[in-house]
Amino acid sequence: GPYSRVYNKSRQRLELALLSFFQSFRKVYIGESAMHSSRVYMRLNERLGLHDHLVVLGVMVRKVYFNLRVYRTHAEIIDQTLKLFQDLASGYMSGKQLHRLDAVHYVLCSHTESSFPFLRERGNLRSRTTFYHTLGRLLFMDDATSRFRAFVLPIHNTLCELASVPDVTLRDTTECRRRMIGLSRDLRGLAQATSSRKTYTMVYEWLYPKHTQLFLRALSIWTADTDLAHPILKLFNELALNKTQRITFDASSPGGILLFREISKVVCLYGEYVCQEAVVNAAAQAASAQAN
Repeated sequence: GPYSRVYNKSRQRLELALLSFFQSFRKVYIGESAMHSSRVYMRLNERLGLHDHLVVLGVMVRKVYFNLRVYRTHAEIIDQTLKLFQDLASGYMSGKQLHRLDAVHYVLCSHTESSFPFLRERGNLRSRTTFYHTLGRLLFMDDATSRFRAFVLPIHNTLCELASVPDVTLRDTTECRRRMIGLSRDLRGLAQATSSRKTYTMVYEWLYPKHTQLFLRALSIWTADTDLAHPILKLFNELALNKTQRITFDASSPGGILLFREISKVVCLYGEYVCQEAVVNAAAQAASAQAN
């Protein structure tokens, strides 16, 4: 079966070739500059029963789903698969077409590690941000608050579970650390996908104040751990980035001040650590110079 052959080198090269073909097909026959009247769909219908671009999109999405589930330890296939998924979602027309597919709605409802094992692999940490950025773009196409709540529910539950763990246990448990790293990258990707006031506000009001405190705790516990500290810093940096004027609060809202306060806590916490490290390093260098 296909699952038993995923580590075969020739099979992996074939997958990469197929992804390259899908990318080339996408650029010419799907999206803004697509040639929907092209005779290619007549031939595809005759030979494969694929009568239009929406059906072909469905084939591509099912391939994305299959690869992300099966090739979890093959970084290049994961990267190229996510690149295809991201490019399909980035186009205005192709993104709208994707949003009509049942397969996409299934992914939006089932995006956890149990459904996509590649999320658990250490070599795919950066891919988590790309994955959630793409899902976020698809999620925010209709600005539906109910759909957003359903999407973040598994993330919300994981955050609440980690928030209930005492600091000592949090610090000493490898699994807690791994999950915090993953969540920081996931939420950064989701925040990157917010391009309007409404979508940014949905993410911000869900995170603050209930969940931002957990990330501050994690940063204070693992300040010296760059593998965790850097994703948390990048998450807060993304939340503070006012691209497309998305950070806009009502005149009577304290949202801007509260956001500034949270960002200030992060900067002060990590800045204090950096200053202490500078002092320790300078002292060590002075002692070394005196010894020599």
